[in-house]
Formats: sequence, structure tokens, C-alpha cells
Amino acid sequence: MFDLGKLDQAGKILPRYTIATCWAPATPTFAYEPTRLSDHIIIQELKQTKGAFRQTNFSGEPALEVQHGDRTLLFPVWKFEIRGPLALLDLLARRGFLCVLGAIDTQVFWEILAQLLDDSRYRPKNQPFTSENLPTIFGEIFERLSHLTLGETLILSDCGSLRREIPRALPFHPRQDPFYKFRSVQVRRGAIFSGLPASSTARRFAGMVEESCPWMLVLVPE
Repeated sequence: MFDLGKLDQAGKILPRYTIATCWAPATPTFAYEPTRLSDHIIIQELKQTKGAFRQTNFSGEPALEVQHGDRTLLFPVWKFEIRGPLALLDLLARRGFLCVLGAIDTQVFWEILAQLLDDSRYRPKNQPFTSENLPTIFGEIFERLSHLTLGETLILSDCGSLRREIPRALPFHPRQDPFYKFRSVQVRRGAIFSGLPASSTARRFAGMVEESCPWMLVLVPE
């Protein structure tokens, strides 16, 4: 996702598309924003929520080993590389006139939302989001979004001002504006919707007992 320069040079992709999509944004890759949370806090949170982890080898290939409860799980070596939602939003805004993020899990969703809302109160320094502090940090916005039923939508600007200057997280040309913004953000509750495409991950959410109901975001860059 973040090495598209090689594909650009090879002429395999266009500079921009009508729609840019990301299905099931990876956790924890986009679940922690490194400009908001220190490396120490992120590592501490990963150990507490995911389990102890270490780099290892499996069948001669590098892998990440995670001790999750009484289970030992293996993931790609990059699984715990943290990029944060600012990098994802920057990439989508550059590549699409319309941006769709589907089957977003709860942790990634609130971290993304914090970067889309204008008030800095939604981006507390070195304070990871938890089920206990989300109602306090997001206040009325949390209440309104929590009461959305499956398939129901909400225009984010109806309950909070959108951020007017989102800092770019990816390298940019000196003549480019170091900031960008979205002029419209729609929130929809759920993973799959009648008549709309969905990823294989979206279809699995119903059987994921440790996951709460996911979200969808539709964004229009300025």
C-alpha cells in the first residue's frame, strides 16, 4: 500500500481513481496513531491487548509469534508495524476522488475518527482509547454513533466539525500543500449491505465473537 511508487514508475496504476477503497483496515497497523501515542505506549498496549510477541522463523520464513491467552499465533512479520490512520487517510485522499473504508473494526474506527474531527480534544496525547474513556473523550458524538442501528448512516459534520487541516503523513512534493481535508464524511454501521460489494473479511464479522459490530466510512476529499 505504501510502496506504490514502484508501480507508478512501471505504469501499472493511474495517478488517481474515481473510487479508492480499503476493506478491513488492518489492526493494529491503523489502530494506533504514532503522532498521538509514543512508541512506549503503543508497545505496552500491544502486549496488554494482543499478548507477548517476538520475531521468529517458521518453515524458514520470518514471522511474528504472538502469545494470545493460551494460544500461540503466527502472523506475517509486518503484522505489528504501526502506520496509523493519518497514513491511510493521506494515501486514500491522494488516490481517490471518493474514498470508501469498509468493515472497520471498533479500535481502528475511533482512531480514524479522532483524526477526522477538528477539535484537538479528540486526540489526547498518550492516552489510548478504551471502552471506558471513549464516552468521555467523544461525548455526544459517541452517544449518537453508538445508537446507530445496522445499516443506519450519519453525516459526521452533523454532530461535529470536520478537521480543516489534516497533516500529510506520507512524503509530498515541495509544491504540494502539506495539509488536506475531507469535505464530506458519512458513517454507516455494519459490515455488509444489500446491493453493495464487500470483502471476505466483512462477511466473517458475524462469526467473530471477540469483535463488536464494525463500521463503514465514505469520504470525499476536498
